[in-house]
Amino acid sequence: MKTTRKVMLVFLVLILGILSPWILGAVFFGGAMTLGNIDEWRYPQTSAWIPSRWRTDLKYRYSVVEEVISNRVKPGMSADEVNNLLGTPDRSDGMVWAYETKKPGWRFIDWNGGGVRVTFEGGKVSTVEDSRWVD
Repeated sequence: MKTTRKVMLVFLVLILGILSPWILGAVFFGGAMTLGNIDEWRYPQTSAWIPSRWRTDLKYRYSVVEEVISNRVKPGMSADEVNNLLGTPDRSDGMVWAYETKKPGWRFIDWNGGGVRVTFEGGKVSTVEDSRWVD
């Protein structure tokens, strides 16, 4: 009876040892995908404009890009007006200001970028574009 228990215990430990990488992988990826789904739920597309969040939260930026393009930054605005509204750009070559975003969710490899691109001509906004991309 004791020998049978020992054999069963050794067999169980052996099976768990063999399967543990697969079990841990499933737990990791399942958990990551669940957290990604929660993240997407937390950041739906919205028109709620919160300047302090725009300046600090790249995922929030992603959710309000349409609002910025449609209702916030308008052609003819000065660079100072845009800077007061959106803050310092993440990248700038003087004529083009780029504000980066981050797509909500979880991806094994994250191939996304861009955000809002503001182009100036003569010190005034000429175009405001959605420059988000996902590979």
